[in-house]
Amino acid sequence: MNNSGTIYNAGTVAITLAEGESTRIGGSFVYDKAGEQTIDAGVDYTALYTAGSGDKILDGDVTVEEVLNIGSNANVNLNGNVLSISSGGGVIAGMNNNYITNNSVDGGLRKYITADGPTNTFEVGTSSGYTPLVLTVSGAAYDDGAYIQVNSVASALDGIVEGSSHLNRYWKVDVNGVNGSVRLKCLMLLIFREMFLEQNLIYMGMKKM
Repeated sequence: MNNSGTIYNAGTVAITLAEGESTRIGGSFVYDKAGEQTIDAGVDYTALYTAGSGDKILDGDVTVEEVLNIGSNANVNLNGNVLSISSGGGVIAGMNNNYITNNSVDGGLRKYITADGPTNTFEVGTSSGYTPLVLTVSGAAYDDGAYIQVNSVASALDGIVEGSSHLNRYWKVDVNGVNGSVRLKCLMLLIFREMFLEQNLIYMGMKKM
C-alpha cells in the first residue's frame, strides 16, 4: 500500500490487499478508535501508532519496521500472536496503560537483532501492570534472522516450582540465533528469586508474596 503521509483509522478502514500487492504500508498508520480495536495482520507497518482508549488487539502476526508508538490508555494486546520489530526499529511505551500485553501464553514481542549494541528493552506487561525486561547481548555471533522474543504472563508457572516459592508471574524469553551471552533484568523494582532454562527458553519469575 503506497502511503507517504499518515492514515488515521477510527474503525472504518479495513486493509485489503490486491493479489500481488506489497504487504508493506509506508508512512504512518494510526489506530485511534475510542474503545477496543483490531489491528490488521498480514501487513508490514513502517510506523504504527495507537491512540484513543481501549486495547488495540492483533488479529494475527504483525511486523513493524521503524517505530511502534503506543498512546496513553491504548495498550497493544498480542492476543496470542507475535509482534515483530525489525532490526533498527523501536517501541515508544510507558506505564500509563501504553505498553504491550497478551492474553495468552503463546506469542510475544519479538525484536530482531544483528549486532551487539545498546540494551534491548521489551515493553511488556499484563493487566496487572507494566513489567518490562531489559536484555543485553555481548560477544555474540548472530545467525540470519536472529531474534529475542519476550512474553509476560500473569499466572503461576505450573510444574516447575512447588510450595511457598510458587511463581505468580513469569516472563518467557525465547532466544533464537544468538550465539553469545544474554543478560536479563527487570526494570521495575521487583524481587526475583527464580530462573529456569527449559527447552532453550528462559523463564524468570517473581516469588508469590
